[in-house]
Amino acid sequence: MGGIFNTGLSFWQLVVLLAAFTASVIAVKITFNFDLNKFLDRRDKRLDKKIKNTCTHIQMEFIKKDERGMPEYKIQSLFESPPGTHQWQCQKCGLVRNHNNDYEEQYEYYAENADEYIKRNRKFQKLIKKAGAV
Repeated sequence: MGGIFNTGLSFWQLVVLLAAFTASVIAVKITFNFDLNKFLDRRDKRLDKKIKNTCTHIQMEFIKKDERGMPEYKIQSLFESPPGTHQWQCQKCGLVRNHNNDYEEQYEYYAENADEYIKRNRKFQKLIKKAGAV
């Protein structure tokens, strides 16, 4: 009973061998499907979102201490509206908004918590360096 299929393996051993070979080919195809450009693009977009969320969108300068010894600050919004639009764009991070109505709450918060403003600006600068924008 010689022939081409005389390998000494039973029918079920051949079926298991064929199934194992097919599974390994599928596994190899799945594991090597990685696109470096898409990965880098997603990483850059995430970093850009972090930068925009960390930005305070204001500029705060110490002026002097008043008669009670409390510091006085000059606070200015960094949102500007380009001519002909109703949108507002932060000049520091590039965030675009359709409104500029929460600036008073931010002014009061950062005037009372100058240390938070300093911390957020330090974190912002680290993210800018990480993005390579500085």
